[in-house]
Amino acid sequence: PHTPHRDLLQSLTDLAWANPAIQAIWVGGSIASGKSDHASDIDFRVAIDEPTVEAWAQVEWDTLLPVPAVGMTTLRFGPKAILHHMLLDNGVLLDYYIQTCDTHYAEVAVKLIAARTDELAETIRSFSGAEVPLHVDVDPERVRQLFVDYWIITHKHLKGIHRNQALMMTIGLHLSLIHISEPTRPY
Repeated sequence: PHTPHRDLLQSLTDLAWANPAIQAIWVGGSIASGKSDHASDIDFRVAIDEPTVEAWAQVEWDTLLPVPAVGMTTLRFGPKAILHHMLLDNGVLLDYYIQTCDTHYAEVAVKLIAARTDELAETIRSFSGAEVPLHVDVDPERVRQLFVDYWIITHKHLKGIHRNQALMMTIGLHLSLIHISEPTRPY
């Protein structure tokens, strides 16, 4: 109730709950942990009563979004989970995560909004409390080299943009990212 996105979240919930395939609705991230502000995105989660999420790869968003999306990226997490990461027309970032009812999705905080069964409600509540490492050993030289590689590659790609070779940029960026993540792998 205290999130700056309360009205939008209520509208998202109402539209989702009207779809009988959606069995549970919850939020994660800063909203679930009570730390959201006006710049926070909405980590909206739904569980569907289907064996896979394939039917949800292409969604008629006008039936599920109270505000149109102006841009979207879809990420798949196997056959049982999919994330539609979108920017809404009102400037809010929305992560609309869809998973099957038998998928377990642990995260730091979960706030259940609705579930069609008590059993599913308990399952969703059990997702909360994933441990987040507080300290990760980092090789300072590797981090420095990542930044150097990133800025050199980015600067090089500016040349391609200046020469109106934007389509070639995707190939170059792909190869560059492989090289940055796997520096011993040859181009």
